[in-house]
Amino acid sequence: MKNFEYILNAFKHGYTVDKFGNVFNLKGQLKKYRLNNRGYCMIDLSVNDVPKTVTVHQVCFVWHKRKNVHSINHIDGNKLNNAIINLEESTPKKQTKHAIEIGLMSSGLGELNHRSVLTAKDVVHIKKMLLSGVRQQTIADKFGVGSRCISKIKTGIRWGHI
Repeated sequence: MKNFEYILNAFKHGYTVDKFGNVFNLKGQLKKYRLNNRGYCMIDLSVNDVPKTVTVHQVCFVWHKRKNVHSINHIDGNKLNNAIINLEESTPKKQTKHAIEIGLMSSGLGELNHRSVLTAKDVVHIKKMLLSGVRQQTIADKFGVGSRCISKIKTGIRWGHI
């Protein structure tokens, strides 16, 4: 995490965090947060007259775990819930998998992929044509895709879930 050292220094300068993710300034006053364009709570800290805006979940995780991690996941998927029991160390790949599992993100498979040209019905038809011996280029021309796309359908690299 790129803000790790800065956040650690903030604690040395009197900032504190409770178990609910509330951040308090040097005078014990609750710091107000705002949302960034991705929906994360952001706060402004100042250490040695160097201001910096950081995410509340980073501050909370570092305060309670004293650990520098690459990614932090909100277990319940709620970016506003910065309680330490709702935060866990993660990786970008694990975060994507978790978001798909709890319904925050589409899997991007098949027709759910925004770049998909084919439908599930098309793929079923393509697979039947492949089984009956129709050439891949002929199928590709019929459906307006490249022969490489048909090859990947045939091998299960693409649309393997159908």
